[in-house]
Amino acid sequence: MESILSLALFNLAVLLFAFITKRGLYTMTPEKQWSKNTNEFDKNFKSIEDIDISNYKLGSGYVYDNKN
Repeated sequence: MESILSLALFNLAVLLFAFITKRGLYTMTPEKQWSKNTNEFDKNFKSIEDIDISNYKLGSGYVYDNKN
């Protein structure tokens, strides 16, 4: 009888500990957590799209130079 009671108290203690620690685990949503990184990625992607490469020319001796 004592072993069942001690096992039940131990399980109750572990359950309470799990609920107390889990309460603080998900205080911030992932979308809110990732918003800074998402905004920084969008800003960097737009700055890459704004680069003008219309007058870019490869010099001789490069891998993409077909005139060997």
